[in-house]
Amino acid sequence: MLVVNGMTSRAVNEGFVRTATIDLEPVFAAYAGPILLTHGVHDRLVRVAMSERIKAIHKNSRLSLYDNSGHSPFYEEPARYGQELAAFVKAANGD
Repeated sequence: MLVVNGMTSRAVNEGFVRTATIDLEPVFAAYAGPILLTHGVHDRLVRVAMSERIKAIHKNSRLSLYDNSGHSPFYEEPARYGQELAAFVKAANGD
């Protein structure tokens, strides 16, 4: 089952729903931009191995593990998440 985040823009969510394949590995492999993977180590919905796999497929990715979070690091550790996301966006924009 593919689940989307309610805080993600509608266009992104609709794009995921319309994805014709359940195998997203080729999508991650083909994407040229940077990827920031944030994963709570106590997540009971998505295994850390899934984020590790994306990191292995996409060389321009970074995996940040949150030791005090489950499925929602952005909610459970907002200060750290915000800092990492801001730094990621700044770097991605070449600032």
